[in-house]
Amino acid sequence: MFAKVDGKLNTKALRDFRDHLLEHPYLVPELQDMNALRRRVWIAYLTTMKSEYSALLHEYDASQEKLKVIVGKAEAELTRWEAVIDQFNERFWVPFKVSVQNKADAVLGIEGPQIEFVFKDQDGDPNRRIASEDLSQVLSNGERRALYILNIIFEVQALMQAEQETLLIVDDIADSFDYKNKYAIIEYLRDIKTVEHFRLVVLTHNFDFYRTVKGRLGVYNPNKLIAGRVNNAIRLQSDSMGENPIGAWTTTLDNPKSMVGCIPFVRNLAEYSGDHDTYNRLTDLLHVKANSDAVTFRDLRGIFDRVLSDDMMATCFESDASVLNEIGNMCDAITNASLDEVSLLDKVILSMGIRLATEQFIIDQIQDPEFVGGLSGNQTSKLIRRFRRDHDSPLASKLMEQVLLMTPENIHMNSFMFEPILDMSPMHLHDLYNGIRAIGHGEAASTS
Repeated sequence: MFAKVDGKLNTKALRDFRDHLLEHPYLVPELQDMNALRRRVWIAYLTTMKSEYSALLHEYDASQEKLKVIVGKAEAELTRWEAVIDQFNERFWVPFKVSVQNKADAVLGIEGPQIEFVFKDQDGDPNRRIASEDLSQVLSNGERRALYILNIIFEVQALMQAEQETLLIVDDIADSFDYKNKYAIIEYLRDIKTVEHFRLVVLTHNFDFYRTVKGRLGVYNPNKLIAGRVNNAIRLQSDSMGENPIGAWTTTLDNPKSMVGCIPFVRNLAEYSGDHDTYNRLTDLLHVKANSDAVTFRDLRGIFDRVLSDDMMATCFESDASVLNEIGNMCDAITNASLDEVSLLDKVILSMGIRLATEQFIIDQIQDPEFVGGLSGNQTSKLIRRFRRDHDSPLASKLMEQVLLMTPENIHMNSFMFEPILDMSPMHLHDLYNGIRAIGHGEAASTS
């Protein structure tokens, strides 16, 4: 049997082990309890290094007390990570709460903060901890962006503590957010602005966000700029709109362009106040009606006088020129000029001119006064449907589809909803107006 066992010892390590046991047979009984053997071996090692082992124990005991004091202070202290988390939880409206799982280690600098997410159940069930990769699958785009911004906030906080000179460029950071979370972002931007060693550049196409940032952060000229594309290059221009563009137009009514630009706004005011006559008369200048051509600037002044204050009307422009004809002349002048200036007023006037030119073209084509006279609401879309039914003109239909998409939001506006028209390139409005004018003069006949 010994020979059989010995035959199994076919590796050098096993043969060395056999030889060692032959020389030290007292080890054989110890092999019955390997854990006890390990303990005895370690004790033997430590016994031979008793002085070093005693010094280690003494140092450990002394350090343990110090470590307890340090960790205790770390747990009790409102750390910078806690401050960031508390601000995030307080400012953002998201279905989860955030906490730092390893607060003490993060404070001590042993490792970075590990974020823990607690999902809030609205039905009263216990809150659930959830991994970030699982959480991101059930969040909306805005909520995921809020989670992304939390990471940015940690980085900004670290830069703030390091007092490092930093340029921060924030590009449409509030996109996809609801209003409450947009204002949370603005609060963070205001915090960043107060840091001496930070420089902040905010980019946005959202006019409401732009105007709010200007006011909340106290951004004044020449630090307010509007970007426009001119000759295939981006050009930054001074912001000439101010806080309330329509407010600027109503104080310059001696300019006929300002009067035209105010037509949609005054029309809205008349609608909200129940002045149906004024509303209908101004509607005649946004659609082609039987008596639209007859309305002069003198008539328009009288209409405005019913709605606007005496101060606004004191120097109001008046003449016997047809408003509709002058809108066409203004649009021609705007499209013939260079695109060097981004003007909200020009965009509004162009949008009105595009719609009027489209309706006039269709009315001339269908030659049906009874149908046109019976139109009330949604006149432009009804005219376009009639034109498509009676005429096979792909180019004209394509242009009219753009008219339906681009002009309604630009004309039916009030004092704060400018985003659709501001986000629209003036070049597109120029091209659309020129295209409608072209088919009106028969230039598209061969194409169709």
